[in-house]
Amino acid sequence: MMIIVSLLIGVLLLAVIGCNEPTPTQEPTPQVKPVETVKTTPEPTQAKVALILVDIQNDYFPGGRNPLREPEKAAEQARVALDYFREHRLPLFHIQHISLYEGATFLLPDTDGIKTHDTVKPASGEPIILKHYPDSFFQTELHEKLSALGIKRLVICGMMTHMCIDTTVRAAKNHGYEVVLLSDACTTRDLTWENNEIPAETVHNTFMAALQGRFAKIIKANEIDATLK
Repeated sequence: MMIIVSLLIGVLLLAVIGCNEPTPTQEPTPQVKPVETVKTTPEPTQAKVALILVDIQNDYFPGGRNPLREPEKAAEQARVALDYFREHRLPLFHIQHISLYEGATFLLPDTDGIKTHDTVKPASGEPIILKHYPDSFFQTELHEKLSALGIKRLVICGMMTHMCIDTTVRAAKNHGYEVVLLSDACTTRDLTWENNEIPAETVHNTFMAALQGRFAKIIKANEIDATLK
């Protein structure tokens, strides 16, 4: 009898101990964080660029039929741009104006005045676009040739600020080009309005102010490298 009682007590003790043992808890399944995709925008490919040298011709220099204000200084800065484009093997175009309209007094056909000034004289193989109007695109092959090269950006300089430069810059913008205009590589002459003489410097500055922002980014010739990078 004592043996049976002892066995019952042992079973009860085992049951009590078993109930008091902590139930093992199941470890939570690790939460895997989704890998964050870092969105990177590739650097845009630099738009193809070309230099347009407009009407830097002999008649605009001393001894010519229509000398401008300090054309030598403007031509020297245009040469800075020309050297840069030559060195970097970038496309460039020389624009040459020949006046055909009745009553024209300069840049006349078959005269020395229409020749490109020696400062920026075209090298062998450099394209020359002939024009007869202030707009370098009007009735010329300029837009066609630029499009064939995939050009999207133009650096423009030359003569005269108030006429062919202003007209060409605005036309370029209308054609969808991004325009960079070299202020110190352009020049013009005195104008007269209602018997008031407007100095060439004032004319030049006024047109630069009008073109800045809406039609062109205006810089100095020595800023080309930093601007195009």
